Amino acid sequence: MQLCDLMENNVNSCSDKAHKGYRPVGYWAKHSDIDWSTVIYDENLVEFQLKESALFKEIYDNSVMPFDGSYPYFTQTSTHGYTLSNDRVKFPLKRFDPANAELIGALAKGTRIVIILEQYINGSARFCVFGLSGGLRLSEETALDMSGDDKTIEVDLVDVNTNYPNLFLWAGSEAATLLLLESMTGVRVQSIDNPYFELGVSYGSSFDWGNNIEFIPANATDKRLTYSSSDPTIATVNNSGDIDMLSNYADDGFKFCTIKATSVDGGKTTECLVVNNADFGIFKFNFGGGDFTAEFDETCHLVKPNGDIVALTSDVAEPCPAGVCHLIYEKTNTSINLDGMPIIGELKTLFGGSLSCNGCTSLTALSAPMATYLECYGCTSLTALSAPMATELYCSGCTSLTALSAPMANSLDCYGCTSLTALSAPMASILYCYNCTSLTPLSAPMATELNCSGCTSLTTLSAPMASTLDCGGSALTATSIASILADAVLLQDLSNISFNLSGGTNAPIGTWSAQAVADKNVIIGEGGTVMYNE
Repeated sequence: MQLCDLMENNVNSCSDKAHKGYRPVGYWAKHSDIDWSTVIYDENLVEFQLKESALFKEIYDNSVMPFDGSYPYFTQTSTHGYTLSNDRVKFPLKRFDPANAELIGALAKGTRIVIILEQYINGSARFCVFGLSGGLRLSEETALDMSGDDKTIEVDLVDVNTNYPNLFLWAGSEAATLLLLESMTGVRVQSIDNPYFELGVSYGSSFDWGNNIEFIPANATDKRLTYSSSDPTIATVNNSGDIDMLSNYADDGFKFCTIKATSVDGGKTTECLVVNNADFGIFKFNFGGGDFTAEFDETCHLVKPNGDIVALTSDVAEPCPAGVCHLIYEKTNTSINLDGMPIIGELKTLFGGSLSCNGCTSLTALSAPMATYLECYGCTSLTALSAPMATELYCSGCTSLTALSAPMANSLDCYGCTSLTALSAPMASILYCYNCTSLTPLSAPMATELNCSGCTSLTTLSAPMASTLDCGGSALTATSIASILADAVLLQDLSNISFNLSGGTNAPIGTWSAQAVADKNVIIGEGGTVMYNE
């Protein structure tokens, strides 16, 4: 019995010496002809024993077509193959990134794998899967499209067909491989998240963290997770994601660690900071160095980059070197003010009171899902802001912010957010968004007072409840103005209406519809005010 080693440098070990100068496209064998107990995988090779009278073919790109209609076919790739019987076969996977070897091996041992190597192929084929009894095949109308720089494939794997061979390694890209693996193994995990990214858990208590992990997409097939603790002497986590606090605050003072969840599929992670006192919360941030100053009304402690924990005094500076810091705060605090602090990058906290980060010019992402009041004026580097529970939100001058959603805010001030193109504030009764020069449509269904002056790109506005409306210097169309006035005449007290529809490129009255002019006259006749372009 010979070992057919298909490594490129060992060209004399296989029977088909005549075609060793051609680049292999793939390998073919019947599922039933492989002794699956003998399969060996490592990051570069696959090796297995063929059964008696088994067939194995190495396929080359050399303008010879060995297949008939009962075998995989190609429309634009010619191939050549040869046959082995009762031999051991070894072939390379060397064009795969070794970083993916563990994934490949795991799938292979689960008897499902397709390997796609790097070669431009443009054609269609019935895909047969290494280790799966019964090959998956393309729908008849689906072509294999590998045009484009990334050589990726979009395929529709429709059924199982046992009439086709069951080992087929197709030349292509790593991206295409992952796409096909997803088609065979189900919906892949893209990311995982959790709403409890900070916790206070007292000694002897537990928290069921694992059941709160959220998969994206929600219909991901493999939802298995592994868990770890950065310091099991402080808190442990079991295979179900239950966190147990082992550190006693009364004896140890403040101790905290990080609990991590990792998805089996894809190795996606999410974390939770856990402190050993249920009366406290904790969040981390990257500090630029200098004096750290915070205002608060209950206890707060600063954890410096070297691990030193200092009890803070409200509005009193504490020298702190640059690096990753933590703030341990008493949950009874009603407000925490971090104005002007050199916080770099992301700040993420579950603090549930009033949070102020005004003038934090290096802050790029702010997530405060439980804050009821939020100020972040002048955070000029802020590109992502999440405060879904804030009833008052003030983020004027955040010039890098492109999208803002404030679903619970009844008072919203975002003037001067010059990059803002999307704004959602469905509950806001007071909305100031003047000088948001990139905003094009705006809907403010509950706003009674709205200032969007200087919004030079604003063409469409819906504010059916507004009695005070300043759109001076905007770009409202005649159609939008007509809609605004039609809503206004339905309000109960027209004498309170004060509209500024003048300046900028707002449509002049000569372009308005007759109905819009009539509605304007009704409002003025009832004592209201409407300013407009002549």
